[in-house]
Amino acid sequence: MDPRFVNPSLLVPPMRRDAHFRTLEALNAQTSLLPVEKVVIYDFSTVEASALPHLAEQLNCFGDLGWELCNGDPVEQRAYLANVIAIKRLKGTPHSIREIFRLLGLGEVVIDEGRGGKAYDGTWTYDGFPVYDGRWRDWAVYRVTVDALLTTHMAARIRALLAKWAPARDHLWEIRTTGNQLIYNAFANYDGTYNYGAY
Repeated sequence: MDPRFVNPSLLVPPMRRDAHFRTLEALNAQTSLLPVEKVVIYDFSTVEASALPHLAEQLNCFGDLGWELCNGDPVEQRAYLANVIAIKRLKGTPHSIREIFRLLGLGEVVIDEGRGGKAYDGTWTYDGFPVYDGRWRDWAVYRVTVDALLTTHMAARIRALLAKWAPARDHLWEIRTTGNQLIYNAFANYDGTYNYGAY
């Protein structure tokens, strides 16, 4: 008898006489000897850094799904992978829009949904988004207001992310920034890097 086989075998007698089943039993017994921390690859906080891009590919995070916004930083990549599964469960809901901005470190956002049918009662500022009468398709338009300073490039990436994650029925009107809007203080040049308040 091969010394690598499990002895005594836990297989039923007919299987115990078959070398194929004894080999499978031996292989199964050896898996319990493997170090668990190497087997559990979805523990993103401890998995090898070299495995992170492969896990991102497996979870379909490349392209417009935000992986590139981590800028190659393993700490950001680990945080992104830890949250992306939860966001995928919420894909297609307004909550997924909020989670994207949280994940990118941009904090909380305000989502205004539906342009049409707004009353002139002081609730809304008529800045181009709300309309009094509206058309039938204006209910599916939304705007996101974020209290952060965005570059034009980052806003374009966020628009691409929202196109993938937001509800398919909705259409993004604009991304508006408040609180940190640029002022004439020579912080930014007129080179297209920043925008004044809306993207």
